[in-house]
Amino acid sequence: MIPSNPYILLVEDYVVFRDQLAYFLRGRGCLVNGVDSGEEMDAVFKKRVPDILVLDLNLPGEDGLSIAKRVRARSPSTGIVMLTARVTSPEKIEGYQSGADIYITKPARPEEIFLAISNLASRLMQHRPAQGAHWVLISKECKLAAPDQVEIDLTMNEYLVVEALILAPEGRATSDFLQEKLGKTNQNFTKNQLEALISRLRKKLSIVTDGKPTIKAVWGLGYQLTINCQIK
Repeated sequence: MIPSNPYILLVEDYVVFRDQLAYFLRGRGCLVNGVDSGEEMDAVFKKRVPDILVLDLNLPGEDGLSIAKRVRARSPSTGIVMLTARVTSPEKIEGYQSGADIYITKPARPEEIFLAISNLASRLMQHRPAQGAHWVLISKECKLAAPDQVEIDLTMNEYLVVEALILAPEGRATSDFLQEKLGKTNQNFTKNQLEALISRLRKKLSIVTDGKPTIKAVWGLGYQLTINCQIK
């Protein structure tokens, strides 16, 4: 059985196959959306980031390799299953280098794709932050309320970091993504500035958590929020 009803986005331009696969996955407890291009995928990402991306390599316009690289940089914790008719080793290596977690050669049965998704979803679940009492990010007041209702004032940059981590899948975001978000209000926001900001934010929150970590560094990726938090 697949864990926790993962949200799956299918990027496949062959409509018949996409619809058949979506129907099959929904029948096994998955939440599924389907699009036919990288452009449509971007529009979906703005509304909700998928847990797993099932991505055809040969697409009109931007190809699957380019899309996989963008998704991996933007959302490192999203699982990527790549579908392709290409079967040579160099092409598979290129797929994995682009960020694919699993590489499936077409034609593939829906059962095979489902099992790959199920196994990948199980692995991803192991790295999700521990669930606990809810923190609340208060948008209008630029504050973070702890479970005991203690409210912590945030600077705008601190608010933007917490917001980005809450919205990111599994609370993870790359350093590049956070720098880009902060750069909208402060051009050329550097990695050193980000590290200093994260350090100050950790110290500010540690007063409420008795020193327990709230944001951890993820080697080779960026940062992960370890508290259960929602936006109000």
